[in-house]
Amino acid sequence: MKSYAYHDELGLRTRLLNALRGLFRHQPFEGWLQRRAQGRSLDSVWVKLVPPEYTYAPGSWRTVERHGLRWRLDLGNINDHALFFDPAYAADDVLFGLVGPNSRVVDIGGNIGSYALRFAQKAMAGHVVTFEPHPNTFAKLQANLALNKLTNLQALNVGIGAEEATHRLHEVVASNSGMNRIITAAAVDPTLPYVEVKVLPLSKALSGAGLEKVDLLKIDVEGFEDAVLVGSADVIQRDRPILFIELIDENLKENGSSARQLVDRVVAWGYRVTEAVSGRAIADDDQLARCAMDVVCHPS
Repeated sequence: MKSYAYHDELGLRTRLLNALRGLFRHQPFEGWLQRRAQGRSLDSVWVKLVPPEYTYAPGSWRTVERHGLRWRLDLGNINDHALFFDPAYAADDVLFGLVGPNSRVVDIGGNIGSYALRFAQKAMAGHVVTFEPHPNTFAKLQANLALNKLTNLQALNVGIGAEEATHRLHEVVASNSGMNRIITAAAVDPTLPYVEVKVLPLSKALSGAGLEKVDLLKIDVEGFEDAVLVGSADVIQRDRPILFIELIDENLKENGSSARQLVDRVVAWGYRVTEAVSGRAIADDDQLARCAMDVVCHPS
């Protein structure tokens, strides 16, 4: 049975480095390091000195400004932690570059609002709808939304899938709510905590949201992406939005799909699929086994 606990068994080198990093969990060192890590590449020495989220106690709250927005962040959770220290992610630059002043964006896998709030900030004359099914994570998203005056952003506490259903959303790593996942086709550790969440097809979930057309559809749901596409097919065929999708083969296989199957589905709908960062086109003969990347899909 698969274990997701990436920090349960750390090597000696990592433990020693974490002991050094521990200094930067305290002020004024934390703020000093944050200013040096912000905007740096992930291989920067400053980013490598950042204490990992699992070294912070849960509930290590900070209220800060990032990207012209206000945030309440728990450094004991990796999503909040990443936004607090704010290194550069190449795929994020590509994603935000797809959003214009009038964009109408659907964000599936909203988490704490790291993307949705920034989408709404860029698309001030457009509209953003974000979906986050986990009740605790959704509460954090709402708290961040309340800190900012964004009238063009709507957050909904529901998931998107192929059909209306209730699923278990498994909390596979306590310090990483971004890894919460629905698992329908793989054995699951019965000791893993979970919450039951409602899932709807996209058109039904958007009913009453006031979004008549979708220009950009971002999907990041830890292996449930193909089910999301199936449940969004009518919206995709109607509006032909740009798709930005997390593509992790092992995660998709936990739900009876694969990276190759997902790409083939999108190509059959008349889309051209490229790696988000490199821009390389995904070829018909690319096996995509064990791949882990983001892809951008443009309608042909």
